[in-house]
Amino acid sequence: MRRDEEAVPVFSTAKETVKPTPKKETVPKGPCQVRLDTKARRGKQVVIVSNIPLESAKAKELMRSMQAKLACTATFKDGEMLFNVPKKELVIELLQDAGLYRK
Repeated sequence: MRRDEEAVPVFSTAKETVKPTPKKETVPKGPCQVRLDTKARRGKQVVIVSNIPLESAKAKELMRSMQAKLACTATFKDGEMLFNVPKKELVIELLQDAGLYRK
């Protein structure tokens, strides 16, 4: 077996750790999509807003302000906003005021 001076070990027990490269958040392009859903919620209606063209921090801030105006609970999960209120038209109106939804 030949040893090269420039060979890199496959496995090392060195205590140096490899820092992972930070993942860049991808921001979707295009208008928001709004739908009313009852799946896996015991028949309760939830408004789901997806394809939000904002970074997650700004989207969460928008969600909190919309949550206060709708007087409901909300969740930000997997890049989607979930509002526990069956008022799809009111959610669309608030998104239009924020400039994120076009009919």
